[in-house]
Amino acid sequence: MIKYSIRGENIEVTEALRDYVENKLSKIEKYFNQDQELNARVNLKIYRGKTAKVEVTIPTGSVILRAEDISQDMYGSIDLVVDKIERQIRKNKTKIARKHREKVSTGEVFSVDFNKEEVEEAPSIEVVRTKTLS
Repeated sequence: MIKYSIRGENIEVTEALRDYVENKLSKIEKYFNQDQELNARVNLKIYRGKTAKVEVTIPTGSVILRAEDISQDMYGSIDLVVDKIERQIRKNKTKIARKHREKVSTGEVFSVDFNKEEVEEAPSIEVVRTKTLS
């Protein structure tokens, strides 16, 4: 479940714009657990040259997903930002899956019959000289 916090600077956030943002960002809900609550912060800005900037930040437990885009079209910027967020999610998801796939349990690397008695003690190390750098 994603809660949306949509804020506009130099622009009034209309109901149509709010619905468009929520509709587009609802596409990424499928990547998260249903019991997980997320807060999506969306900033919409309009500059003097009629350029629109869209920023989306979604903090999760381990990763902060953030994307921004500047263009002449507000709705086009929203589409591009959602695509960027989706790419970040897929990238992080495959990275986590790869780490879990490559992990080898210690039982597969070391034998189970390992005895501490067979280990030789390392000789004690004696410090001969210490140097200081100035």
